[in-house]
Amino acid sequence: MTSWRDTGSDDAEQDIAFVSYRAIMKEEGEFTFTFTVATYNDSAGATGDSQCITLINGDENTAITCWLTQHPEALYPQSVTDGVRLGRALDRAFKGETALDTIDKASEAGGTLKVTKNQVEGKDYWAWLWEITPTQA
Repeated sequence: MTSWRDTGSDDAEQDIAFVSYRAIMKEEGEFTFTFTVATYNDSAGATGDSQCITLINGDENTAITCWLTQHPEALYPQSVTDGVRLGRALDRAFKGETALDTIDKASEAGGTLKVTKNQVEGKDYWAWLWEITPTQA
């Protein structure tokens, strides 16, 4: 499993800039991110008991992290986290035998995450649609 600290570039000392994808989604109505590495961390957060998926663009030294674990003080504790949505999109695109296998396949192939507003048929509201297109088949 690749560490999120390893961007795949020759200069491992370069900092990774984490992109505020939610702010972009709200402002632009969509979000696109190309990644070269995908990682899973099962001991993330301040207390080390949270899980997250990080997508890294090693060419641009940028990344996004989506949390699988709901924050204990979440405003909507019953809602599905972005990490779960990302995990499902990764699974649809890479179809690993296990969740970790899916992350490994995503990291090997790379890809593009696209999140768009999706009008719910027959309703007057929308939902975010998370899709991944693999770079390499």
